[in-house]
Amino acid sequence: MRGSGHVVAGFSPRSDSLTRAKARDYTNPVTYIIFAILEYFIYFYRNSHFFQGDTIYYFYLRHRSVGDFLLNFFQLDPAGWYRPLAARTIQSAFYPLFGLEPAGYRIVQYVLFLGALFVTYKLAFIVTRRRLAGIIAVFFFGVHTVNAYITYDVAFAPEIIYTLFYVCTVIAYLGRRLGLSIAFFLATLASKEPAVTLPFMLVALDVILNRATIWAALKQARMHLGILVIYVALVW
Repeated sequence: MRGSGHVVAGFSPRSDSLTRAKARDYTNPVTYIIFAILEYFIYFYRNSHFFQGDTIYYFYLRHRSVGDFLLNFFQLDPAGWYRPLAARTIQSAFYPLFGLEPAGYRIVQYVLFLGALFVTYKLAFIVTRRRLAGIIAVFFFGVHTVNAYITYDVAFAPEIIYTLFYVCTVIAYLGRRLGLSIAFFLATLASKEPAVTLPFMLVALDVILNRATIWAALKQARMHLGILVIYVALVW
């Protein structure tokens, strides 16, 4: 019976969420390899064009020291964005290695994109407990035409990094790893502005998956909501 909104069918909603997050996945590694090959041939094969204007601009603005990188977290970048973890990090970290040769940066983007695919699959599996659902979700996400945009150049890496941290936040939250979830949420906020939707997504998932009341879900996500208020006050 439902009761007060904290117990469903004899189980705690939090316990059910934890069970979902700890459900074992026995997907054959070959599945991941197939997706990796598919994504390579769709978006990265012969993707050797030179950088577009925004990327050149951020190469010019790249961090010259660790101190410069850390200071970046306390101010907007010259373009007016607050993306200290994603906007210039790849250019700054890999310029000494790759210079202005695009191929190396494409490899970095490829690895990040595969990471986003992997956590997308994990989240779909946690929510549905079905491998097929996870595979369908990854296929839909992986072949979506928007990826032609976000994989085009390193300037669009914040889109991938933000997605990666966003999904990791949800996975950690559903697994009751509150500290890890908060850390990922902070990383998401430092990657791209749409991260402001994340606490509300957590509340919605708590209500839908765990059948918690809205008040109970808001209380559970209070740390994320508090961080969001501080972020909006300081950045916006």
